[in-house]
Amino acid sequence: MKPHEVESWALRVIDRVKKNQPVEDSRIELKAGWIPPGKAARRLAGHANAAGGTFILWLIGVDEEEGVVGADYAEFAAWWDQVESQFDEGFTPTLSRHLNIPVEGTTVVALLFETERAPFVVKNPAYGKKGGGPVELEVPWREGTSVRSARRADLLKLLSPLQALPSFEVIGGEFTAYEDGRGLDLHWSLSLKLYVEPANDNHVVIPFHRCKATFKMPTLTEVLEFDQVRLHPPEPSIPVWKESKVVGEFLSKTIESTQDEVLINGPGKVCLDASLRTAWMAEEHVSDEVEVQASLRPTRTDQSVLISATLSRCEPKGMERYKWKLKQDQSIVWTIDLPA
Repeated sequence: MKPHEVESWALRVIDRVKKNQPVEDSRIELKAGWIPPGKAARRLAGHANAAGGTFILWLIGVDEEEGVVGADYAEFAAWWDQVESQFDEGFTPTLSRHLNIPVEGTTVVALLFETERAPFVVKNPAYGKKGGGPVELEVPWREGTSVRSARRADLLKLLSPLQALPSFEVIGGEFTAYEDGRGLDLHWSLSLKLYVEPANDNHVVIPFHRCKATFKMPTLTEVLEFDQVRLHPPEPSIPVWKESKVVGEFLSKTIESTQDEVLINGPGKVCLDASLRTAWMAEEHVSDEVEVQASLRPTRTDQSVLISATLSRCEPKGMERYKWKLKQDQSIVWTIDLPA
């Protein structure tokens, strides 16, 4: 993951904290300051073991209740040396990036870790001491916001091969509300243009019933979920369904789709469409920006890719009542756990 992608991810999380919105992504750890190395090593090992091989992000200087409190980056090197020493044989999650991010006159430290080489084992600091017991090493496991010792079922998850998650980049998008002609309902239509890169040479299959998409406006108290989510390769016209397959001339050699799933055979452009019908929405409830999110869970994994983009309001045309477009590339992508 590139430095600007890490910073963009961190700023999105920080923005949610500032708005008192919950940070529901299980790939995130927020800390107000540099916690003791022994405690940090156990939390990091548990976090990395439960991450399923995906990136995890620690933000030092951010508290979910107090907001941005800042952290001293100068303390990082000494702290990290002590954290590493708590791992068995010094084998830690790979520290891929460490960045200083200026926020509101202070600094937040972002630490990006790779977790592909799990399991990670930490030393028991009480071992060898009086009353320390016979346990020398532990495989921690993060569950929710707490950390416990891994159970047999957790270790089996580490041993079982899972589908590596593809990465998605948002390269374009439109979100439109159409009038129904009677002034009673609105038909919402989301269209995102994505570029997908599989993590390896394996084919990726994403069933549509495992896809969800939502949108949120600052003026609304609830998050609205779309009724239908579909992915398909780019095509010069509206796709035509025939015998559970999309027929017509397509512009992709690597992306295929049926009525029920999209098949990703290599890097390529893919389109995400979603729709929803709601009651009429008055002008005062319509904001200048709208945040859209989509979660896509491929087969052979219990984790999903979460795609997020912020669209800006623009001038509608014809039957369009309200319209928003992607103002700039929103390439940040991260993953979350979803129930299988």
